[in-house]
Amino acid sequence: MEEGVIMTFEHDGLIFAPISVSEAKIIGTTNKSLNSLVCPGVVDNYNVTRIGEKAFKNFTSLKMVFLSKNIKHIETEAFAGCTALKDVLQILQSPAINIGDGAFLGCRSLTQFSANIASIGVAAFGACDALEKIVISPHCKSICSFAFMGCNILHSIYFEGGTWATPILKISVDIFLNCPVKYLYSDRQVEFKYNAIITKNDYPLPRSIQIMATASSNLNELAVFGYNIIEWIT
Repeated sequence: MEEGVIMTFEHDGLIFAPISVSEAKIIGTTNKSLNSLVCPGVVDNYNVTRIGEKAFKNFTSLKMVFLSKNIKHIETEAFAGCTALKDVLQILQSPAINIGDGAFLGCRSLTQFSANIASIGVAAFGACDALEKIVISPHCKSICSFAFMGCNILHSIYFEGGTWATPILKISVDIFLNCPVKYLYSDRQVEFKYNAIITKNDYPLPRSIQIMATASSNLNELAVFGYNIIEWIT
């Protein structure tokens, strides 16, 4: 194979590219009016572990995505601009998924994202106008800046599970930029911190919170429920 040439193959209307001798990723489809996507676990002896960068970007007919247990990465802008996408589902007991930058940016109909999350990239769920709540699994290690920026009706985030041995999840408060987030529920240790973009003047919150705290009008009387202390780090 010539240098720079990517070998691809097709199966049931989906286009794949090998990334190793045993793994492949979905990079697109021949069906430009795709309504639902069911990610296969194995194709031609390759474990399908990724959905590639911009693989389904601006597929405005796509309404549902079902993730197989082998999917571990959803790459940059994989589903960006899929304005009709409503449900993203994952097989129970599946590994945690890394969600790339802008992966679901502008998915304005997304109401349900039911998957085990390992990490969330920059603006991964930006401008998801129909998303009201989301569950962050105990396997999640990082949430990048502006993750939920402009989610106009997102009111609840639940940081699920974990024990005192679970690593502290450190998050910048700018994940809430232009969100009406009102409730945080936490079963694990979480630290929120300010940065150069979002300062204490923007969100003048108490330094430590355990049960409930009143925030600035930007966060609409943010309430925090959980077993572990959440700190706002300056």
